Amino acid sequence: MKILDKVYDELENFKSKNVSFISHEGFVASAIGTILEIIERNDPIRLTLIHSASKSQNFYFSEVLKEVESTGKLKYIQILKYDQFEWEGITGFITPDLLLEYLPIEEKDHFVIVSGPVAETNVLAEVLPDAMIQPWQIIYY
Repeated sequence: MKILDKVYDELENFKSKNVSFISHEGFVASAIGTILEIIERNDPIRLTLIHSASKSQNFYFSEVLKEVESTGKLKYIQILKYDQFEWEGITGFITPDLLLEYLPIEEKDHFVIVSGPVAETNVLAEVLPDAMIQPWQIIYY
């Protein structure tokens, strides 16, 4: 089953249409495909992408994502794990407070799609419940 099919299966269970992606470095490639397909279908789904990286040059596809964000169809947040010279964005690790600030947590009927290396997804599995995101709202791929 394609991740897009899984997304639409999950959306049928919700009144609101909010999908958030959390991807680490190059794992964002699969999220981009799903995001672009959702946008192409012109569905009224509110999309958020939190993209984390260890180095600023590891924000793969950031130009494409910023272009999509400029259309108003995606909220794109970059988080650099370690502070770097000339980086003016968000730095640090993905924490419950950060998720509460950037994800549509107030919408009870949303879900989060997580992609990244095993170490990253394991950490997120511990962090997400502290941000009021329940296990049934999470898809790992």
